[in-house]
Amino acid sequence: MNHSRPVAWPLRPNGMRRRASAARVLTKGRLSRPTGWMVRLLVLMLIAVPSLMITSPGYVAFADKLPDPSQVATAQPEDTMIYAEDGTTLLADLHPPGYQHYYEPLSDVGTLLPEAVISIEDRNFYQEPGVDPQGVVRATMIDWRAHSSVEGASTLTQQLAKLRLVGNAPTIDRKVREALLAFEIERRFTKPQILEMYLNSVFFGDTAWGTRAASEIYFHKQTKDLDLAQASMLAGIIKGPTLYSPLLNWTSAKNRQRDVLQAMLRDGKVTPGDAAKAFAEDISAPSHMFLPSNQLVAQDFVRYTTGLLVSQFGSDATYGGGLHVVTTLNITLQSLAQNAVSANIARLAYRNVSQGALVAIDPTNGAIVSMVGSANPNASGGLVGRRHTGR
Repeated sequence: MNHSRPVAWPLRPNGMRRRASAARVLTKGRLSRPTGWMVRLLVLMLIAVPSLMITSPGYVAFADKLPDPSQVATAQPEDTMIYAEDGTTLLADLHPPGYQHYYEPLSDVGTLLPEAVISIEDRNFYQEPGVDPQGVVRATMIDWRAHSSVEGASTLTQQLAKLRLVGNAPTIDRKVREALLAFEIERRFTKPQILEMYLNSVFFGDTAWGTRAASEIYFHKQTKDLDLAQASMLAGIIKGPTLYSPLLNWTSAKNRQRDVLQAMLRDGKVTPGDAAKAFAEDISAPSHMFLPSNQLVAQDFVRYTTGLLVSQFGSDATYGGGLHVVTTLNITLQSLAQNAVSANIARLAYRNVSQGALVAIDPTNGAIVSMVGSANPNASGGLVGRRHTGR
């Protein structure tokens, strides 16, 4: 790749490119009690003296209280998909409010988004043992000079431990557990496995958890089909899903996208021309970027089916069990039935008839092939209930 032509991108005030960071005006507030540099210094000490840690009775007692590192591989809640009888026509996507997730193997993610995430979040991911000593030293010195937490130092493995095991409380205890668990996760899992778990766990804002949900919600694409502009935009959201949301703050999102492209250029993953072209590409809403949608087909049948699922499997499995439900609904007959009900009610309007319904059943097996509960389904309010949501 040709890196001889520089790209005219603004540098930081101190001339450095801070990994996994945005412009200073966009940085978050300082970490309190303890400050970020103190936490990182402690982690550095843990890295520097592993032999003392492992042989120390205090360490052994502390380690006994750690979560089981293998729990990072525990399945996460996934959306339930309800299909028509053809097995391909999606009738509804059921999920809790504010949460959409579909597990995606690393082999289906493609290369652009993982490369963008690694460059901006953890450029030494494949070389480090779970904690990046060089990153900790650099972040500690920068934070010490700035007297605040301005430089990120957490590796992807540490972030995974935080997301899945220890939470994000700003305490020494959490940072220590996070670092120790990162070492153990690295011992038990391969780098590709860790990357796959991380990409499926991270929050991209706007209800999207994981790469597949983010790709589908923001761009209506499979992850592997994202172009460089789209991949770099999504990778930039991870640092601050609200601060860098392209749907909430376009300027911040574009600045962050620029940082991602700079990081990829630094790591030799893109050429200057590719980076400049991606930054100039129009991916703005509503023509090129989309909001989470809530579209249902045959909503009265979906409501009926959802009730059956809740009765048989419970609410948690129905809305977070990743079920793929193929129903008996015939999408062609459903369309004919809806048109028939709507047309008949329109003809009877002069008699003050305003609503109608229809259920068609296959007499050979008792299967419901169409179900209409309203002459105007778009005005019926869709599924009823706090957790009855769909895409």
